Amino acid sequence: MNEAKKQWIERTLFYVASFFMPCIFLFNLYNRNYAQNHISFESVLLVAGVLAIAGILLFLIFKFAFKNAENALVLSVLIWVYFWIWGALFRLTTSIADFLVSRGLQFMTLLGWRSFTVFYVFCGVALLIGCIFLLRRYKPPFEKFRSVFNTLSISIIVLFVFNLTPAINNEIIISRARTEGAEFYIKRTFHVDPSLPAPDIYWLHLDGMMSIETFERFFEEPQDNLREELAHRGFIVYEDALLEIGHTRGAIPALLSPAFYDSFLGECLAKAKTELSWDSIDMLNVDLGRAGLTVIENISPYYELFNALITRGYDIDNYDRHESGLVPLSFEYLKGDYTISRWHRFFSMDLAKLLTQTTPLNINIPLNLVHPAHASVDVREHRPEPLASFIWRYFNCTHGNNWWKQDPSLTSRDKDHAPPYLYPLAYEEIVRKMFDIIDAIIEKNPGAVIVLQSDHGLHLQTTQEYLLEQDYPLELVFELIYSVFSAVRIPPQYGGLDEPIAPLNISRELVNRFVGENYELLP
Repeated sequence: MNEAKKQWIERTLFYVASFFMPCIFLFNLYNRNYAQNHISFESVLLVAGVLAIAGILLFLIFKFAFKNAENALVLSVLIWVYFWIWGALFRLTTSIADFLVSRGLQFMTLLGWRSFTVFYVFCGVALLIGCIFLLRRYKPPFEKFRSVFNTLSISIIVLFVFNLTPAINNEIIISRARTEGAEFYIKRTFHVDPSLPAPDIYWLHLDGMMSIETFERFFEEPQDNLREELAHRGFIVYEDALLEIGHTRGAIPALLSPAFYDSFLGECLAKAKTELSWDSIDMLNVDLGRAGLTVIENISPYYELFNALITRGYDIDNYDRHESGLVPLSFEYLKGDYTISRWHRFFSMDLAKLLTQTTPLNINIPLNLVHPAHASVDVREHRPEPLASFIWRYFNCTHGNNWWKQDPSLTSRDKDHAPPYLYPLAYEEIVRKMFDIIDAIIEKNPGAVIVLQSDHGLHLQTTQEYLLEQDYPLELVFELIYSVFSAVRIPPQYGGLDEPIAPLNISRELVNRFVGENYELLP
């Protein structure tokens, strides 16, 4: 090979490597999170293009400044590595700050995250200036090691291809599933019987609250008073209720969309019910992805219970935004009153979310620009007077990452590692809040139907690992994961209840009683 051709190939390798370099971490992040976070692949490609252009521009600037491609490649690698580990460094520093605050150094609280952001920007600029100074002053003879830098360039390109390939494969699988049509069914049309009563319905979602019997057995704290107070208010309690799912992502659709559960979701969850919570979530995410489904785009906008009640003439009022985005802010668009263009959503939600997750940028997304499942647009003024109301209320006191609040010595850094002994205190707190809202509802609306339902028990991975390390049998760990609190109040004028309703039958029972006969109950 002649020298001119060899130099052309080497220069090409450097340019290609600098172009692909910033996208390695991007596609790696996408591969690890594509199922958990709905971000369109088009948005990922758009961000990749922006970063790639920035990468080659940085390389050209450094090459022009140093008249040396090797120096430019070294600086480019340092800058992009720093860019991508920004989040990890930021979390490390804030954890150190939390530790210092807990030890009495209160001045750290005055700094705040903005000061840390300025600190990291300063460090990044200082790193760049320092490297430029060292390279210009000492002029290391990198050009003598051209073969090493050629290998580095090839390695960068290989890493890029290694991370891009599964990302493209995931998108092909999802696109094929959407084209061919997955074998699932979400019920969107309902038989309506106008002669049925239409009481106001309140659903109190008690995230992470386990059943009364399981709580008593494991923590050895009698709950007779809780039983008596619920019975006094007209509730029928399913004292040893289980929901063999173990996480919110699967539980909410299973509870609220019976036909979807029967046709698709139930089988997915059954395959994973012998796995601990986080492995179960991963398996569900894979199954959803292969079917071309995402919770936010394809499932939560069409929760069957809400759709059925809207069809009957109910007004849906969800005045608590669920943290994981699994419950929409508004269901008005189900009637077709609210639409949003694909490109509007593409630029306003997916891109902004992706940039926020993958860069030091923090982009606030106006609610009126996001996906209709999270819309804050109120179009009820165009609707007839509602027949009745369905109100959703969310409580998270017993969710694993909130136990730490029960111990003043713990800080937010402990939220995923709070010891199980704090759970009874969280249980007491959620019971207090639950009765506050129940009494307020009954005082205002004595004939209200009220559902008290949780989605899982002790489902944090660290909690499960702790229990297994303490030699608790695996069967007990699963019981603690799947144990759910479940109670329903249906006043006598609406038929009352003779026995508890299993969690997966609650939506079926509500629709059959107050909308029309649409579901068969599970045995």
